[in-house]
Amino acid sequence: MNYYFQGKEALYAAAVKYAMRTCISGAPFPLWPAKTPPAHKLRDFIRVMMARILEIPKAASMTLMMREMTRPTPSAVTSEAVRENIKPMADILVSILAELLPEVPFERRVLIGFSVIGQCLYYRQNRAVGEALFGREITGNFNVELLATHIADFTLAALGKEKPLAKRG
Repeated sequence: MNYYFQGKEALYAAAVKYAMRTCISGAPFPLWPAKTPPAHKLRDFIRVMMARILEIPKAASMTLMMREMTRPTPSAVTSEAVRENIKPMADILVSILAELLPEVPFERRVLIGFSVIGQCLYYRQNRAVGEALFGREITGNFNVELLATHIADFTLAALGKEKPLAKRG
């Protein structure tokens, strides 16, 4: 261990970085043509996030990443891993929200971005609770496409960028 990692902290840092890389890997974000509407970009972004969140190949990686996100180690491990792995995705989302909501201050767009990601993560982290409350016959149908469409519809309606769900035909 000391030969490769020079101690426990470096080994742990490598494990956290690996976990984050594993959790964010998967479906790539599209390269949108210049005139792609921001609402379409947001829908695509959410779809990719849901695919990545729901189809993580290693549960241990998700567990370690979520532990670090909720209770970060006192070292710079989490900050560095977040900058390397998660910030690029956050930058994409914030840029989409800047296009979608140019009149909204940056801080508010960051809050909206957290809300979008929070909705995405909810369905991963609370599967067991959903099954206990409503049964697998309901929650078993919650696939990437259904959840991505729901989250995008809900978010765009809340932002006043599409018709509210109840008023759709």
